[in-house]
Amino acid sequence: MITRTQNWELIGSDIIVLESSKNPDAIRTQKIMRLHDSASIKTRYNMNIKLRAKQFREYGIKLFDSLHLASAEYACADVLLTTDKKFLNASSRCDIKIRVENPLIFYMEVLSYE
Repeated sequence: MITRTQNWELIGSDIIVLESSKNPDAIRTQKIMRLHDSASIKTRYNMNIKLRAKQFREYGIKLFDSLHLASAEYACADVLLTTDKKFLNASSRCDIKIRVENPLIFYMEVLSYE
């Protein structure tokens, strides 16, 4: 549940940096990195994330998506936002400790509490 008084923090990760470095669109990469640099929390890739991502892969979640999900869970995020429908569907079958949601749906929910 979302409350009006809740403060939001952006979480970055080594995985975002790695995935962005593989993007051929330099402008998009710069925008992503600017956003990542503004994150107040940054998770470092570690064995816990690696092992948890491996579990998510068993549900058909793609490599980078599984690493993002494991990183977000490791950082105790409340929500991971994605527009990837396959990722949303696959994550709904996993035993996860965070919420995976479409940003538009999440935003509409947040607005309804204001």
